[in-house]
Amino acid sequence: MKKTLFTAFLIIIALALVTCEGRFVDPGREEYHDGGGTGGGGGGGGGAGSTSGRLTIEDIPAKYNGKWIIAPGITLSDGTLLTAAESLTTKVTGAKISNGKVELKVWKVSEDSKLVNFNGSGTASMLTVAVMNQASISTEDIGSYSSILMPSWMHASGVFTSVKFNSGVGKAGKNELMMWADPSSL
Repeated sequence: MKKTLFTAFLIIIALALVTCEGRFVDPGREEYHDGGGTGGGGGGGGGAGSTSGRLTIEDIPAKYNGKWIIAPGITLSDGTLLTAAESLTTKVTGAKISNGKVELKVWKVSEDSKLVNFNGSGTASMLTVAVMNQASISTEDIGSYSSILMPSWMHASGVFTSVKFNSGVGKAGKNELMMWADPSSL
């Protein structure tokens, strides 16, 4: 039963990652990371580059403290696509888990497949996170992941349901947790 649930979960992750393939990062565009710096690459948003949405994930098992986490494919009930990480450039950098908690920056995938800071509202019926063994991975690593096997950069995964966002801010914890999948526990 555990192996069947784990396999089903990995299929869900693969679908979430493949759905976003090639649509959530345009390598070389500075505005997709929000790490301070130059304030975005190119024109007009009146400071929007520094006010990306936020996703807080709490109640993460202690064994994942010191690892990194991303939420590469989030779909809101209205079809809006989101992605969450610490930064997005030609690499995806996760936020470091500390004391069972992490805060990620959230971007929306626009109609022309570019990332813009998310400040909207809605509910994600399912939100999948990846716990990473390393701080950053290339966008190709995520985009090319389409098998049901857990890639070497991924330590574990979690699935949360009914995660609500209000004015760009979302929160997930034990009340929204469906399951954690960790191959080392099988």
